[in-house]
Amino acid sequence: MKNKPKYLVNGFQFVYDVFVKTDNTYDYEFLFPKFSRWDFITNYLLMRKYIKADKLKQYKIIHINCWENTLQYNPKKKYPSQITIAEAHGFYVGVNFDATICELPVEKRFPNKIIKLLFNRKMRRRLQEYDIFYISTPNMLEHAKKIRSDALWLPNPINTSIFNPNGPKVKLEGNPAIFLPTRLHTFKNPLFGINIFKKIKSKYPKAKLHMINYGRGADPLFNAFKKLVNQKDVVYHNRMPIVELAKYYRSADLILGQFNLVYANFSMVELETMACGAPIVTLDKYEIKNEFSNLENLEKLAFKILENKRFTKQFVKRNLDYVLKTHSERAVVKMNLKNIEKVKKNLGN
Repeated sequence: MKNKPKYLVNGFQFVYDVFVKTDNTYDYEFLFPKFSRWDFITNYLLMRKYIKADKLKQYKIIHINCWENTLQYNPKKKYPSQITIAEAHGFYVGVNFDATICELPVEKRFPNKIIKLLFNRKMRRRLQEYDIFYISTPNMLEHAKKIRSDALWLPNPINTSIFNPNGPKVKLEGNPAIFLPTRLHTFKNPLFGINIFKKIKSKYPKAKLHMINYGRGADPLFNAFKKLVNQKDVVYHNRMPIVELAKYYRSADLILGQFNLVYANFSMVELETMACGAPIVTLDKYEIKNEFSNLENLEKLAFKILENKRFTKQFVKRNLDYVLKTHSERAVVKMNLKNIEKVKKNLGN
């Protein structure tokens, strides 16, 4: 039996997990110091070790989705017929990094400004050298295309075996039960969602807001949140595995997502919610464009979901169909393989 060509993924484990689970075209391998370790220095040194030991020649595809090794690896020195992929997750060095820096706590802004000063130009040059340049969210595409016009959006994949409408539910307190699962970070603009809940509460006195307790350090807007909402109206839940999280998505009458005008697209929370067939109110300017793609109309959407069952059924189905078509694991892997085949033809492989 002929050996399958090797495909190396360096960076985010979930990308590797999706590829190895869904496709058998390649023999996928994951390169990272530890599967859950977020240490860019150690990761940089590991890739450096592979480069010096000439270990990369065994791979047909090299797919890097972390900034430190996108910058370190030199595609110009790749082996014949090897295909290189750089994937940017979020705004990072060289790709509108200011949008990330401005959202960071004050103590983290300065070191990241130094990183930008040192590496921004080099990263932009480096990204032009890869065979494929992916971005993970559509809000980044306009910035990526300023670096190279052929930049592509590879959607974030959703595990639809876990996040789907058919699984179990839990009984949530409140009528209606509103679920805000995100951290209270500035870049999510959660206080906008909190104010929507306040409007709901004023009309429906039995409404409850369900939230996950991430800990005060992870929720920098917690004090501002406490001033807006009576804590008697909030039900806190401990952090939970994703299988349990899916149950909460299915069980809530309404999910509140992110409302950031800079990002303005679906994160994993919004996509997972829609995959579960649950109604969500969030700001989306890039994927499912409609009359609710601006902040001014989202309060109206929240009440329409709660009060119009026919609309809610159609709204949920449209979102679910979109996620399955665009963000399911099979859809994402199929798109990646298609893009690789195009590169192969251009290289004459």
